[in-house]
Amino acid sequence: MSTAPVCIVIGVGPGLGLALCRAYAAAGYAVGMVARRADALSGYAASLPATARIAQATADAADVPALLGALQSLQRELGPVQTLIYNAANLQGGLGLETTPERFAADFQINCVGFLAAAQAAVSPMRQQGGGFIFYTSGAFAVNPSPKFSSLAACKAAGRNLCVSLDKELRPSQIRVASVTVGGFIAPNSAHDPDRLAAAYLKAAADPANWASEITP
Repeated sequence: MSTAPVCIVIGVGPGLGLALCRAYAAAGYAVGMVARRADALSGYAASLPATARIAQATADAADVPALLGALQSLQRELGPVQTLIYNAANLQGGLGLETTPERFAADFQINCVGFLAAAQAAVSPMRQQGGGFIFYTSGAFAVNPSPKFSSLAACKAAGRNLCVSLDKELRPSQIRVASVTVGGFIAPNSAHDPDRLAAAYLKAAADPANWASEITP
């Protein structure tokens, strides 16, 4: 088990998720990676520096028992989580009147329910360490909804709202919670370059005295 602080990233993909793993590994963290597909996850892990302390677990963020199992497995290998990043999302578009209640419920499950379950699971190990950080990757639609992404916008707005409530609730335990509002589509060498965005998470955690429950990189 590593003595380094532990960061767990839920929803690792080739863009921001992998950039977050890269940034935290470079900062000296042991990094736990969660994604749905084992083959993709292995490829992401292989792209990180050989010196990085990495552990992998597969889970669909919409499957709460599987997600909680993945968090437990990673902490058994790496140690208690100090930073939790919920980067999972269902990014499908669709007009509101075209979105079935079943589809909306499925979107809410991955965009909000999985986040709440993961945050609840992280609180105990963070309290035992005297504090920690929980981040929720959000987006511009949470603030300025688009009718073409009505379900995503509503779910991300709920996640953003939940972050504010959890941050207020957990401040006495020195646990900080924030949504990170990405203002556009993520792409390398753009205003929303994944490496630049990842650096914003670390920067916020480095200055907890000036913490805000919403971060806009």
